[in-house]
Amino acid sequence: MIKYHELEAGINLGRKLKNLVLIFLILTSMPPVVLLPADKALGILDTGDQKEILVRVAVDKNLPPFSYIDGSGQLNGYSIDLIKAIEQNSDLVIVTLPMEWDKAIKALKNSDVDAIFGMKYTSERDEIFDFSDSYFIISETIVIPTHQDDIKNLADLKERTTAVQKSHVAANLLKDVRRAQINVAFSQEEALKLLIMGRAEAFLGNPWTAQYYLKKFGLENKFKMVGGTIQPADYAIAVRQGNYQLLNKFNSALKTIKANGQYDRIYYRWFGERLSFVTARLMKIIKLLATFLVIVALLAMLWNRKLQIEVDKRTKELSQANLNLKQQQKLIAENDAFKEQVLNSVKNGIITMDLEGRITTVNPAAVNILKLEDISKISLLPATSINQLKKILEPFRKQLEAFEEVQQAEIDLSLNGEIKHLTCDISPLYDVQGNIMGTLLTLQDRTHEKKLQNKLITQEKMRALGQLIAGIAHELRNPLTSIKTFVELIPLKHHNPVFREEIARYLPKEIARLNNIIEDLLDYSRPQRAKKEVFNVHQWLESVLLLFHKTFRDKNVQVTKEIDETLYIYADPRQLKQVALNLILNALDAMGDCNQKHLTISAQIKDKSVVLLFKDTGKGIPRDQIDKIFEPFFTTKTNGVGLGLTVSYQLVKENQGEITVDSTPGSGTAVKLEFPAAQPSSKLLAQGGIDHA
Repeated sequence: MIKYHELEAGINLGRKLKNLVLIFLILTSMPPVVLLPADKALGILDTGDQKEILVRVAVDKNLPPFSYIDGSGQLNGYSIDLIKAIEQNSDLVIVTLPMEWDKAIKALKNSDVDAIFGMKYTSERDEIFDFSDSYFIISETIVIPTHQDDIKNLADLKERTTAVQKSHVAANLLKDVRRAQINVAFSQEEALKLLIMGRAEAFLGNPWTAQYYLKKFGLENKFKMVGGTIQPADYAIAVRQGNYQLLNKFNSALKTIKANGQYDRIYYRWFGERLSFVTARLMKIIKLLATFLVIVALLAMLWNRKLQIEVDKRTKELSQANLNLKQQQKLIAENDAFKEQVLNSVKNGIITMDLEGRITTVNPAAVNILKLEDISKISLLPATSINQLKKILEPFRKQLEAFEEVQQAEIDLSLNGEIKHLTCDISPLYDVQGNIMGTLLTLQDRTHEKKLQNKLITQEKMRALGQLIAGIAHELRNPLTSIKTFVELIPLKHHNPVFREEIARYLPKEIARLNNIIEDLLDYSRPQRAKKEVFNVHQWLESVLLLFHKTFRDKNVQVTKEIDETLYIYADPRQLKQVALNLILNALDAMGDCNQKHLTISAQIKDKSVVLLFKDTGKGIPRDQIDKIFEPFFTTKTNGVGLGLTVSYQLVKENQGEITVDSTPGSGTAVKLEFPAAQPSSKLLAQGGIDHA
């Protein structure tokens, strides 16, 4: 297709070449000529036969189809074609400068450019810049994944992460949305990519640009635009405030190209026919139709003929309506079949119940997970009449009666001698009017995942145990040496009453000490199911540190303990012991080559929570790695497998705790564990330790 401006290329070729040479000489030999405010002089190019004005115009280089760098490396777009048309119809010589949007705004503020071609008008911007007549009506739109239906307008972006371009008006729109979270990118394309990569739940920006990139990426069917036309406003040329001389030239050129038809040709090239063209064509058709009806009236057709024509017309309309109805029925049937196929294909169990608690839908996954009978046999039965469902729903009776949501509830269900670990969600079902029509129960079988997790925990536990074996052997050797010494002296001093008293006093203590070490070791290594109990934090930490006494001495590690002896928490002490062992081993590795080796372990109460802190003076963790340390198989050690902190994170979460890491490279690392504080029972206080009841 021949571009409109190519028709005038021959006429302007000589002028363009001469102007380009002059522009190059000016830009390379002296400071850039700029358009100054109204009280200043314009930059003038004297081409001999006429004087022309040099203007530097910035455009957003990442805003297709308005202005962008195309595949051949050329600056292209609707705004670019308008710039060329304005240049042809004015005494302006325009140097177009493609920039990042925020840099273009900064450049105009700093007088590095004379104008920005393509800026949306807002009252805030009007206080900084002056705007030309509008050459486009621009608006914003919301882009979300096709499957998402809970975002329909700006208000629905509350408490959601939305991707926007830096310095774009979309960011200001989100300021009025409470608790809206913004993920900022340098361009519309990068902001849209944040949505595509899942780092944002929605994109707010230019609908034409969004449509261009979705088509480019082949994702038109994966995302949709919602919210209608958001904040439509004039799209115009912005100049520095007070530069009315340049503003008048732009407005004059815009009026000229609108009058001579260039504007409409450019618009048609990029966006198709303008609404005014379509309206004019419709009006022409309406006039022709009116003329035709007048001619028909003048012909004075017989009334019965006119009536027959009308009957035939109505008959066709009814036939078409009937055909449309059949097509809609077919479409509904196909949609129902598709939904049924999706329901039968998902791996999660799905069960729906009506307002009376009767089963209305059960998918095959739910039948398989719960070992239910044939679907036809349980349909419309009360859910509580089925033993498996009764065990699941009984703990949530109050929520079911109130139609409240239950999220990520974990349930252990015994089925035919097998323990199934399930995660269930319960939520109300709504009809098209928004009225509650029943309850939705979704089930996820995590049995296999739990087994793998337990296996992973056991493997990590054995790895940590292997690292501690030298210290444990030393702790065992000390009481054994004392016992051996006493035994060897029995034949020589068994008649000595003082010796017998010493044996009676020291030997039981050493045996008890040996027994405690063995019990702690067996208790740690023995595979057990999670068992939460209230225990004393001080005694628990002392049992952990006992395994490191020799290691601390051998590696010259100074240990500082700041532990409140009155703290209790409700958790599994064996699982948390594994966490503590991992953290201490990591601290020892981090301080391996350090001159000052200092490990601080504290336990304090804070806001009804027990806060445990493990702080070392090791080499620390680089800033770019701090967010990855809990990821499986991520490690900075040459001989590590990257599972220690992953397992520790899972164990802390399973015990309703929180784990955070703060590290400064070269200064050390602090790992904080936080658990709800517990109150010891009278029985526990009497025992002075852990409540095993």
